[in-house]
Amino acid sequence: LEEEVEEEAPAQEEAPAQEEAPAAEEAAEPVDDSEYDEFGTDSIVDVADPSQVGEDGKMTLEQALQMNALGRSLGRKLREDGFRIRRYKTRDAFLRAVQAKRKLEEDDDGGGGFVDFDEKTINLPPDATAREIQEEFAHAAFRDILGENAPQRRDLYLYLQELSEKNSGIEKAFRDVNSAYEGAPQAEIEEEVIVEVLLGFAEGSIDLNKNERSGIRGLVNALLGLFQRGSTKAAIKNDQ
Repeated sequence: LEEEVEEEAPAQEEAPAQEEAPAAEEAAEPVDDSEYDEFGTDSIVDVADPSQVGEDGKMTLEQALQMNALGRSLGRKLREDGFRIRRYKTRDAFLRAVQAKRKLEEDDDGGGGFVDFDEKTINLPPDATAREIQEEFAHAAFRDILGENAPQRRDLYLYLQELSEKNSGIEKAFRDVNSAYEGAPQAEIEEEVIVEVLLGFAEGSIDLNKNERSGIRGLVNALLGLFQRGSTKAAIKNDQ
C-alpha cells in the first residue's frame, strides 16, 4: 500500500498591519458661564460701579464707555434680533470659546472678538479695544445687510471700490483687509471692507471730500433707517 502523504496547508499570508488612526484633536474644555459676564446689547454700564468697571477681570473704563455708546445707537436693533454680549474674564476662556467655533493655528491669538450667529452672542476678550468692540457690534448689526446672502452688500462694496480709486484712506482700507483676510471667501472680504470704511469714516481716520461725504452720509443714513424701524431720531445731518 502506498503511504498516503498528508499535504501541508499553504501558510496563510499575514494580514497587513493596520495603520494607527491619527489621534483625534483634543477638544477644547467647555467655557463655564462663570468665566464671562453677559450683558444686554442696550444695557448701560455704570462706569462708577466698581463691581462692573475696575480690576481683576472687570471691564475697563474704555470698554464700558464704548459699549454704552454702541448700546445707545445699535443696542435696540441688536436686542430685537436676540443678541447678547459676552465679555470673557480671561484670555484663556476667550480662546476656548474661539476654539469651540474654529480651529486655532499655532500663532493664532483669537483676535479681538467674534460674533456667534448661532447663539446670537457678541464675544469679547478681556483686553478688547474700543475699535475691536465697534467692529464686532457692526458685524452683528449689519449682518442682514452685509451678510453672505445680502443683496445690498455687493452694491455697497462696488460703490466703495469706486471711491478707493481716488481716496487713499479708502484704498488703504481695501489693502489692509485684503492682506489680513488673504484666502477668505469674497463675501467675507466685502463685509470686512465695508465695516472698515464705515468705522474709519465714523472715527475720522478716513478723510472725504464734499461729494464723498455726501455719498457716505446717504449710505449711513440708509443703514440707520433700517435700524430705527420707522424712527427718524438717528440721522447724520452734518459732518459731525
